Amino acid sequence: MAYEQVASRVATVTDKAGYAVDAAQLEALWMVCRENVQTVEEIAVWIPIAFGDITPLIDDEDEAFLAEAAELCPEGEMTSDVWKAFMGTLKSETGRKGKALFMPLRKALTGQGAGPVMDQMAALMGRDRIVARLRGGKKLT
Repeated sequence: MAYEQVASRVATVTDKAGYAVDAAQLEALWMVCRENVQTVEEIAVWIPIAFGDITPLIDDEDEAFLAEAAELCPEGEMTSDVWKAFMGTLKSETGRKGKALFMPLRKALTGQGAGPVMDQMAALMGRDRIVARLRGGKKLT
């Protein structure tokens, strides 16, 4: 569905979840997540992932990789293009590729094993939230 068709329902779900998110952010969230939900109400799962605090899923064998990723995360605004360049840097610096590269990042950043495209989710989350989650989920200050 187009955002215009669900805007008020997405706003209601977000308000019930206790997040103050502006209309542009809500639209971006819907556009990124709409293929990963069956109902509008299921967007509630993705609201804290994009805009709040979650518990990252970090496997012991991925801790060092994720710490390195936090150090290599580029400064400034996180966009889809910046995320893609970041993945290239991680690939060349760590030697990881494919699932070994992407799955630990997805789990740490979203707490999920599947979901929306990560470059777009990363743009919603922003650099500070990404780095905090890569470092084990320390709360933002």
